[in-house]
Amino acid sequence: MHRLQCILASACVVIAHPLRAQASADTTGPAFRRGQWGAEFIPSRDLAEGGVLRLSTPTRAWVLDGSATLDHDSASGNSGTQSAHSISFNARVGPRWYHSEYEQVVRFVGLGVSGSYSNASSSQSLGTSSREEVWSAGVYGELGLQYLFTRHLGLGVRGDVVGSGNSVHIMQGASTTQRLTSYRVVLEPPQIIGTFYF
Repeated sequence: MHRLQCILASACVVIAHPLRAQASADTTGPAFRRGQWGAEFIPSRDLAEGGVLRLSTPTRAWVLDGSATLDHDSASGNSGTQSAHSISFNARVGPRWYHSEYEQVVRFVGLGVSGSYSNASSSQSLGTSSREEVWSAGVYGELGLQYLFTRHLGLGVRGDVVGSGNSVHIMQGASTTQRLTSYRVVLEPPQIIGTFYF
């Protein structure tokens, strides 16, 4: 355990030294300004996921991001034709605060409210059908670090904690219906996140 801690500490020193040297050599590094806009993207996920931000001060921005998906599948077989449809939306909005670590490295923390809606349905030519509708609302907190390659491009990582309440409505056929309510707190896996500033 002690050996692992020494290795991690050595790695941090090796990484931090060139960043500090670069920060002291480059005094004209990228800086945020009031009224600046940004477009966020998550390269490891669906292209439908992204967001926008606007800096109200050089250290604080308002962020709106989310995603949308739409799927349709159909198949034919001995039991007839089956089809499935699904649609989902989620969005979140809130302030984010930035703090410069070096000339080109910033860390940020944010919080806000989030919401989502999804609807999935399936049907068969024999007449059976089902539908599931899910509503969710809650709050989130985020913590991240970003490296600014230029004044217009940053790439980094963020982690989120989300607390939400969920309402599920399940319908099978014309008569069977079921409603479920749940609450949860989730630590989301880290996301790679990029930003274009303009």
